[in-house]
Amino acid sequence: MGLAPAHRVDHIPVYILPFDLSWDMDAVRKDTAKLEGEAFKSHPWVRYHDGSSRCDLSTVAQWLIPEIPPARFVMRRLTRRQWNAVEAKESVSVPDARDLALRYGLEAIEGIDCELDRGGAEDGPLSSDDLDRLLDLVGTAGLVNLGQMAIAVSRRELQPAEKKL
Repeated sequence: MGLAPAHRVDHIPVYILPFDLSWDMDAVRKDTAKLEGEAFKSHPWVRYHDGSSRCDLSTVAQWLIPEIPPARFVMRRLTRRQWNAVEAKESVSVPDARDLALRYGLEAIEGIDCELDRGGAEDGPLSSDDLDRLLDLVGTAGLVNLGQMAIAVSRRELQPAEKKL
């Protein structure tokens, strides 16, 4: 039987890109240097960036440099209707599905100047202009990473250990 997860299932998902300068990468490398296989995969920093911790920032806060504020991407869980639209897109194009999940799932950006526009609809998708601005801010790798996190936050069913919390 595995260990209980370190993350909460009722938190607000907040994602910080792995290449953000606010990460203390020396400390991360020191903590993970001798880990291999499952031990490496179960490290909180790795779990945070592969989506396993559902973007629970509290699980990785110790590896942030307090003096350097990160760009924080606040996510939200998708409604069933939104998720159905993402799944339908995914059968045709994974990149389009990632973009759609991000358009629905990105709630706010904190720490950098970028306002999001949902066209007046509270749960509506972000505009294409917003995705273009986001691309300018974080680059292609960042946009892909954020889209993957938007999917990870919303897609995964509760795991057995999470159901026991």
